[in-house]
Amino acid sequence: MVGPGGFTSLRVAVALANTLSHELKIPSCGVHLSDVYRARTSAQTSASELTNNALWLHSTKKNELFIRSFGDFAKKFPEPQCITLDELKKVIKEGSQWMGELIPEHRKIVDEAGAQEASLVPIAEVLPSFLKKQTYVKQILQPWYGRGW
Repeated sequence: MVGPGGFTSLRVAVALANTLSHELKIPSCGVHLSDVYRARTSAQTSASELTNNALWLHSTKKNELFIRSFGDFAKKFPEPQCITLDELKKVIKEGSQWMGELIPEHRKIVDEAGAQEASLVPIAEVLPSFLKKQTYVKQILQPWYGRGW
């Protein structure tokens, strides 16, 4: 997992992955947390149920969170990015599906907007097929902090 996460945690995890890849002479891949959530949700619901207004949300600061959109919202947030709570209030709509990890203050905003939390399949059930679909290369992985650091 290359991100998001704590600054030091990501640096240590990515450094370890890079060291193992280099020393064992094996390719690696960096996976973003939003892709894992998408895989866990896709396995639970049919593609048509998740294509409209699906959002991955991940709290990062009291007044900010990361967002990535799928389906109808994909044009607005095709890649994970950091937004403010005020921006979230403009985006989240009643009936929208969301997945991710939110602190209580952020979850309250999502719940009040009438968004529905997507059902997730346990990671152990989707991980083998998810990893088979990844592209593995011999290159240095970079941590993803989401704020342009």
